[in-house]
Amino acid sequence: MPLLTVKGLQTHFFTEEGVVRAVDGISFEVGRGEVLGIVGESGSGKSVTSLSLLRLVADPPGRIVAGEMILEDEKGHQEDLMKVSEDRMRAVRGDRIAMIFQDPMTSLNPYLRVSEQLIEVLEIHKGMKRKEARQKCVEMLEAVGIPAPASRIDDYPHQLSGGMRQRVMIAMALLCDPDLLIADEPTTALDVTVQAQILELIQDRKEALGLGVILITHDLGVIAKMADRVAVMYAGRIVEEGPVDTIFEDPRHPYTIGLRRSIPRIDDPRGGELVPIPGMPPSLARLPPGCPFHPRYAHAIPVCKERYPEARTIPGEGAPHVVRCHVEGVSLDADRKAAS
Repeated sequence: MPLLTVKGLQTHFFTEEGVVRAVDGISFEVGRGEVLGIVGESGSGKSVTSLSLLRLVADPPGRIVAGEMILEDEKGHQEDLMKVSEDRMRAVRGDRIAMIFQDPMTSLNPYLRVSEQLIEVLEIHKGMKRKEARQKCVEMLEAVGIPAPASRIDDYPHQLSGGMRQRVMIAMALLCDPDLLIADEPTTALDVTVQAQILELIQDRKEALGLGVILITHDLGVIAKMADRVAVMYAGRIVEEGPVDTIFEDPRHPYTIGLRRSIPRIDDPRGGELVPIPGMPPSLARLPPGCPFHPRYAHAIPVCKERYPEARTIPGEGAPHVVRCHVEGVSLDADRKAAS
């Protein structure tokens, strides 16, 4: 049994415009010591998925309307996070499941010193005395690369750089040695050097603790470096899932191929043009009939406009490679030949 098993998760927002199906029936698993990358354009449902896993979707207007989220501990005991009480969920957050939020500028309380925000985590979840908790927080800040942690722990967030605030968020997420880490765009707005350092920190802690990681990003370069498996989201659903090497080398959904081709390569000819995906993502309140990607796909067939495709497994060795597309024979090579 995996660490986390998600089945048929649906999170909708009820607005004046209509029902926004931000997450529309997705299923996936995460194992211990495994990194699952979730990728897609802005608005594809990635961040709502992460908030749903912690039951942090604001109600109203949002609501988790269906699904199961089965979390298993080391002894094999399972609990469905959809059914546990709010008190139990508060105990799970930060302890068994921790999250690095997308924006450290707004995730840290600007009115409290870093020490207050970190120590509180250990006092609540581990029952530590303040002196012991403070020492562990200093050690964790040192582990994530904060210089002079014994003094910087008493700084306010505005006294730290963006990269240091992100490191504080990572330290906070890892303080209780969680089973599962959710990292939502952990390197957004950071320079390349700091990005590399933060990814290395997550990798080191994953190997040291054996924790599972859900890495949510639109940056395929980060996914290539970090992930074991990849789930590609479009319009609130997972359209392709498989091992990271397979998804990069042999993608079978036209959307995944579009994402893959939009990445600039160092061996591209000088002056060459990037290949964007035509069109725009659909409104999740007014999805087109059939497959929501068909208006952006030049080779769509009639059935694409009529019904959503069932999942099919691409033959091959190793972990399953699953795609949801009516058009068979879609591949990166075929797309390049058609474009030429």
